[in-house]
Amino acid sequence: MKTREEIIKIIGNYNYIDNLIKKREIEIETPFNEYKDENVGGGKSSGGSNEQVANTAIKFIEDPYIRTLQFQKDTIKKVFNDSDADTQRIIKDNMFRKNCKSIKFLSIDMCLSTTSINKKKKKFIDNVYYLLK
Repeated sequence: MKTREEIIKIIGNYNYIDNLIKKREIEIETPFNEYKDENVGGGKSSGGSNEQVANTAIKFIEDPYIRTLQFQKDTIKKVFNDSDADTQRIIKDNMFRKNCKSIKFLSIDMCLSTTSINKKKKKFIDNVYYLLK
C-alpha cells in the first residue's frame, strides 16, 4: 500500500511518466549483455524472423513497471479531468510544474483563501490515493 507522501511524489512526476515508459521500452528493446559475442565475420543468417518483434511487443505489454506507470498516469488523468476548473489550476500550477507556484501565490492570483486551496488539493490527492491504493 502506498503512503500519502508516495502518492504526492507520483502526482509530481506525472509529466515525466511518458519519458519513464519510453526509457523502459528502450531497456527492453536493447538489453545490456556484457559478454555478448558480436560474431564478427561469422555466419549469421540474413533471414530474420518476425518472432522477435512479436516477443518485444509482448514484453512491452506484460512489463509490470510499464503497466504500473501507465495505470498511475491514467488514474491521475481521470481524477484531474473529473475535477473542477479551480482544482485543475491548483494541481497544474502547484504539483505538475517543475517550478511550482506556492499556495500563497495561488490564493492571491485566484482570489481564494489558502484554506480552500489546501482543501481542493487534499481532495485531489485523496481521490488519487483511493484509486491507486
